[in-house]
Amino acid sequence: MKGHKCIVYGCKNHETEGGFVGDLCAPCHTMITTGELMPSDSFLGELKQCMDFVQFVATDYHELSYEKVMWQRDDWKKRAKRIWYSE
Repeated sequence: MKGHKCIVYGCKNHETEGGFVGDLCAPCHTMITTGELMPSDSFLGELKQCMDFVQFVATDYHELSYEKVMWQRDDWKKRAKRIWYSE
């Protein structure tokens, strides 16, 4: 049987699978204490995906013609749905 599990919501790491700092696995501990998010199964990974998407939209060139604006809007919606439904 596996050891106790990391207490971060959604994290699947168990004590026998790697390093732990208290009740947190080493990757979750690093992400929480440094604020640098990396890919993860926990809610922190989902937060990183959302932050990356918001940064993409904020820094993307905004089109001026109607057809290109509609294309850009559809592209953003498609990307947002991919994040939303990947849970």
